[in-house]
Amino acid sequence: DSLLLRAGVGWEEDLVGTTRVPVGRDSQAGFTLLSDEPVIVEDLETEDRFTGPELLSRHGVRSGVTTIIPARDGPWGVLGAQTQALRSFETHDVHFIQAVASMISAVLERERVEEQLRRSEAELALRVAQEGLRRAERLASIGTLAAGIAHEINNPINSILMTAETLLEVPGRLEDSEGLREDLGIIVDEAE
Repeated sequence: DSLLLRAGVGWEEDLVGTTRVPVGRDSQAGFTLLSDEPVIVEDLETEDRFTGPELLSRHGVRSGVTTIIPARDGPWGVLGAQTQALRSFETHDVHFIQAVASMISAVLERERVEEQLRRSEAELALRVAQEGLRRAERLASIGTLAAGIAHEINNPINSILMTAETLLEVPGRLEDSEGLREDLGIIVDEAE
């Protein structure tokens, strides 16, 4: 329902970035959007295609030219050049304003693509980080499982080790059987 005055020279202080211009037949900019072609005004006081917004009359604007700032998905907005003196805008003036509008469009489009690229890169980095986290969680889960298995294996091995060591320490029983003492030594070594 309105356009924001985003940039400009010659406006009252603090208007740029805060002032809204109506669309439709309530302003030259709005009429330009409806017309889908450049609009030339030779004398705003006698203009009958649209009502001149208070903003232009408050600044003493008499003549001007406006054109659409084109974009893929619809216009970015409207570019205008106004003057306080009566002026007849020529074809080359319109072409110049259209060329500037095309350059603005190209810059805005590049910024939009760069922003999409930044968002895509951030989303990719997030997905990579999430996948890394999932892998780390799986590895931690495997580590926990391995620790549990090691604990379950360690208990019977400790029992075997303690039994073999105890048998080796019992006096007099194993002196008669050197093979048994050797076998118990192997069991202790392997259990350790």
